[in-house]
Order: sequence, then C-alpha cells, then structure tokens
Amino acid sequence: VDGLILANTTKRREQDLVQLQNKITSKQIGGLSGKPLFQNTHRIVSFVYKETRGSIPIIAVGGIFTAEDALKLILAGASLLQLYTGLIYNPPTTSRHLHNELACLLQAQGFNSLYDAIGANHRP
Repeated sequence: VDGLILANTTKRREQDLVQLQNKITSKQIGGLSGKPLFQNTHRIVSFVYKETRGSIPIIAVGGIFTAEDALKLILAGASLLQLYTGLIYNPPTTSRHLHNELACLLQAQGFNSLYDAIGANHRP
C-alpha cells in the first residue's frame, strides 16, 4: 500500500452529525459531505496514523474548509489533504488562501515545514 485516502463521505446519520446541520435528517439518503464530517475525519486519521505508526501516507478527505481544519488533520497524521465541498462553497481562491494561512499557522507553532507537523500530536 502506497497510501490511504481516509473519510470522505458517509451514509451514516449519527446524532452528532445531524445536530451540526439542521436540514439533515435520518430519513435522507445519499452521502453526507462537507463540514459535518470533520470530527469523524479527524478521528479516523488519528486512529490510522497511530495504528500504522505513521508508516503509510494518509490523504485526509472530509470537512476541510479552513487552514485550521487542515492543520488539525496534519497534526493528527495526514500527509496530504483533499478539498472538495470546501471548494464548492468558497471562492475559487480558497486553495491559495488556505495554503498561505496554513504556512502562517505552521510557522506560528514553530514548525519549519509541513513535513515536521505530520503526526505531531502523536509525539511526546
């Protein structure tokens, strides 16, 4: 395995996801995407990073809208990020802004590179 793509959409309508988006009900069908997935994405990325001891690159997908979201997933173990819904609901310049803001956040937290931040939450 050269890498794992984790999270993306879900058909599950757990109560915590339902509460995040008032229009979502347990009777709707199809995949749920966007911001309501972020906590689940974070949990899965963190779990897989710990289980694999960071030996497999993780591409995190699901609920990424801001540089803060991106940083949380990187610190949890994501090597790469895929944005989809966030690009649909935000301006076309979103990826450039996210990149610039992420660089500032990494620097503010003392990281010399994005690589140094990957999985940092799992290090002593």
